[in-house]
Amino acid sequence: MPQYGDPQSGAPKKKSSALKIVLSVVAVIAVLCIGGVAVTFFLAKDEVAKVVDASRITVVEPETLGGRPKITDPTVAGSVSSLDSQLSKVPGATESVGAVYGDVQAQDLVMIAAASSVTGSPQERFDEFTSGMTSGTMRVSNLTDTDPGPFGGIAKCGDTKSSGVEMAVCVWSDNGSIGLITMLFKGRADLEKEFIGMRGQIERKS
Repeated sequence: MPQYGDPQSGAPKKKSSALKIVLSVVAVIAVLCIGGVAVTFFLAKDEVAKVVDASRITVVEPETLGGRPKITDPTVAGSVSSLDSQLSKVPGATESVGAVYGDVQAQDLVMIAAASSVTGSPQERFDEFTSGMTSGTMRVSNLTDTDPGPFGGIAKCGDTKSSGVEMAVCVWSDNGSIGLITMLFKGRADLEKEFIGMRGQIERKS
């Protein structure tokens, strides 16, 4: 039994609180940020060349992300599977991924949700994907342009809170994919430092 002053006595409680936050954030993102993507897009004939290029793009779920291991805790993994399920509803989706990386107890957590699709334009997908971020439980402030990296497309980052926890969010959309990276317990500047590198681990082009 942990004794008073035992540095390990508070660990289970801290881990439990962080897990509750992760599950809460997953639920909010699944409903507000991803649930609106199942709409119909129409492909213009002059976009065929872009589709050919976009078909070379796919998304993967890396074993580590920015040096962080994938969290395999059944409680977290089971909940995060809902992100993958929601992303699979993106019109024309060929691949979808959803996972959490890092250390729950150390409060070093990054969540990803992405899908590859050649349907619709980058702007259409971005607008639908972020439609729930302007109001409600997860309102993202200062969602503005950031460097998209070598894959190009639209990329924006902002700050938000859920369950009283500070978080940063970056969303990208290009000809062949749409994705979101959420960094818990950190701000926009922290996520932007790693965004391009992490996107490069998730998005691949043949």
